[in-house]
Amino acid sequence: MTSALEVNKDLLLDFIDESLESLGAVDSLFVELENSPHDVSIVDSIFRPIHSMKGNAAYFGLMRVKELSHRMESILDLVRQGKHRLDHRLSGLLLKGLDALRTILAKVRDEQKEVDDEDDFLPLLIELEEEIENEAVGATPVPSISSLDLYLQAQALLAVLPQDMQAEVKGMFARLRPEEYAPSQATTSEQGPLAMLRSALESEDPRRFDLERETVVFERMVLLSQAVSDPASRAIVREMIDIACSFAGSDVGLDSLAREMLLDTLGKMDPQAVSDPVPEQEPSVPSTTSEPPTAVATGIPAAPSRSKKEGGSRTMRISEESMDHFLERVGELMGLEEIFRYLGKRMMDSGLSDEFATDLRQATEQFAHLSSNLSKEVMELRRTEARPLLQKVPRLARDVAEKVGKKIEIRTSGEDVRIDKSYLELLDAPLMHMVRNACDHGIDLPKERLAAGKPEAGIVEVSVIELEDSLVMRVCDDGRGLNMDGLRRKAVELGIVKPEAVFGEAEAVAVLFHSGISTASEVTEISGRGVGMDVVKREIEGAGGHIEVKTTQGHGSVFQIVLPRSITTRISDGFLFRCGTERFVLPMRTVVETFPATLAKVSQVAGGGKMICFRNEILRMVDTSDLLETRALEPSDGVFVRVRVKDESCVFQVEEALGVQRTVVKPVEEFCRGGGIFAGAAMLGDGGLAMVLSEEGLAHWLRGS
Repeated sequence: MTSALEVNKDLLLDFIDESLESLGAVDSLFVELENSPHDVSIVDSIFRPIHSMKGNAAYFGLMRVKELSHRMESILDLVRQGKHRLDHRLSGLLLKGLDALRTILAKVRDEQKEVDDEDDFLPLLIELEEEIENEAVGATPVPSISSLDLYLQAQALLAVLPQDMQAEVKGMFARLRPEEYAPSQATTSEQGPLAMLRSALESEDPRRFDLERETVVFERMVLLSQAVSDPASRAIVREMIDIACSFAGSDVGLDSLAREMLLDTLGKMDPQAVSDPVPEQEPSVPSTTSEPPTAVATGIPAAPSRSKKEGGSRTMRISEESMDHFLERVGELMGLEEIFRYLGKRMMDSGLSDEFATDLRQATEQFAHLSSNLSKEVMELRRTEARPLLQKVPRLARDVAEKVGKKIEIRTSGEDVRIDKSYLELLDAPLMHMVRNACDHGIDLPKERLAAGKPEAGIVEVSVIELEDSLVMRVCDDGRGLNMDGLRRKAVELGIVKPEAVFGEAEAVAVLFHSGISTASEVTEISGRGVGMDVVKREIEGAGGHIEVKTTQGHGSVFQIVLPRSITTRISDGFLFRCGTERFVLPMRTVVETFPATLAKVSQVAGGGKMICFRNEILRMVDTSDLLETRALEPSDGVFVRVRVKDESCVFQVEEALGVQRTVVKPVEEFCRGGGIFAGAAMLGDGGLAMVLSEEGLAHWLRGS
């Protein structure tokens, strides 16, 4: 048997990635099935990726994956046939199997053995096997023969008949074959065996095919196997025969799910790889002892769906590091664009050659247009759906609710929002921690909710929202709110606050993110160790984001993570200004207007702050010397820049407004760590650097100053 480490490494990694991705959706489907136990379409959506994984695992020598998925598939098949009821206990057992599959695949990715200790793995297999055997007790066995076996026997009989009888028997086979089935949906590029097989499979009737029609399906698969010669196409045909045999040999037969899986697999085949016309001679069935194909189709659905998706596009594996390097090169092109603009402006100012300067400006504009489009397309390559992130939430909430005796309804939104791929890993642990906290600490017990006039089941909403230049992940619950008394008591114990100090919502939120803070009365496997929110905060701030918390006693809490849209190079328009010898950039969307300082009246207010009066409006004046550590200006010097940050208007006093410039923002850890006021640095056309101010950092600074 092939070892998982001896096969093509890229193919193996593809199989693991696609398997883990497809399993990601299955958790939430089990939770959905528990609420709708008679919905066969959900069972089909769970069955499909498990079956595909079983079929492909053997090629890579992953026999433990094959054994485990085979038993899970058998139980799901019994559920599909109505012979097993998927209750909470059985669902928990299958979910345990899913966790084991993930663990095995992760170990194989790290080039380890599938299972370290067989004694830990075998009990799960035995438990699953007992479920299968329990159904068989008292059942009357129904003798059956698969259509492929029947076809093989018929062909063997035909081979030993005298020559004068073979023609007559072949004619009988032809007369038994139905001439027409449901109208074919084959594409115009499909012809011959490919179109014939599609025609035989397509049917709007959800019932299983009869034996005669099953035989035709197998015959046409054999015809198709003879019409292809490349290894990839032959592997696809073998996969189809494996699917058809597993269904046809059971009580289910070729039902609607089997035909959908066969059509999906058929759709992977390149029509150009099928020879035409169809061979005249009677097809011979491929030997069951032939060598395994040199290539394998690993087309496991990215996310099980109950709606059939037609078509598809080819993909290729590119390392995230390579993509980041490419994005950096694109950023350098954007910086080169600003150098061209700067040179063009110098030429215009010097008057050396107006005609040449005009040509250079036009070329620069064209270069800017092309580099802008390139940057957008490259940034899009880094983005992926947030679905894998949110798919884990229902399973986690189910497990926590089961352990703490609560009823919790999970609502998710934003699965289709495309986020930077790096955020899938970055946000995974924070999201799991916040959802666990919401279910364990936030949502109240059913009797407490009923006493408070709430529905018995608590609601936890998780959403991903994409704004113009930021990504927001929000976890809301309608529970009891933060435990203010518990947080205060713990903060006093640790010496974080004094017993007589005022302790409101802001103080409670600040304490919440200290290490060692937990209001749980006892340590459990879910919570109580005081480890978590401080780590979450540190990771998010390390990526240039921050966490916001709002709570209302008796009504619930909202935890919100705000991050820049991209974790690496970011390209955006900014407003460039100068203070002293240093230049800075404000996010363009925060700038409202600019006006000379002489047009406004500056007034000193109690507490040391300053306000200005402009157009009968009183606006707060930001001390840029304090904010940016530059030299102080006289009230009438320079230019005022009016900005709006998080619904708060204020004015910056700067020495010179230099205008709008497209900037390539690169993180500078020394300045951007810990949620500071800077988002990064940008290279300017003259080769200098300008620090780019962060909208989120400014909002925090304004609230604290």
